[in-house]
Amino acid sequence: MLRKLLIEFTGKKISPWGGIHLFKSVYDMLGLHEFLGGFPLPQPGSNRGVDSLDIVEAFLFSVVLGSQRLAHNGMLRSDEVIRDIFNWKKGAPSASTLTQVSVVKSN
Repeated sequence: MLRKLLIEFTGKKISPWGGIHLFKSVYDMLGLHEFLGGFPLPQPGSNRGVDSLDIVEAFLFSVVLGSQRLAHNGMLRSDEVIRDIFNWKKGAPSASTLTQVSVVKSN
């Protein structure tokens, strides 16, 4: 017996990575954003720079989503839903940004 399938359109944004919202909920519940933000991370030197905490989170979540290379981070770069879930102002950083991150030593 065939059933009629109701098809509707919505103005909501969708993403193949929308399920990451559950992991983000646990991340928030554990306070990891605040914990990582407490480290002396370098700040961008220009208005085009990406916040260091956004870089760390983008790397972490790209690994959670199955990235095996830095270039795979590009899957998050243009995803507006991911940007909204994580409140990233500029989206995920590019692979070249991830490879140019410097380490700051504290005394």
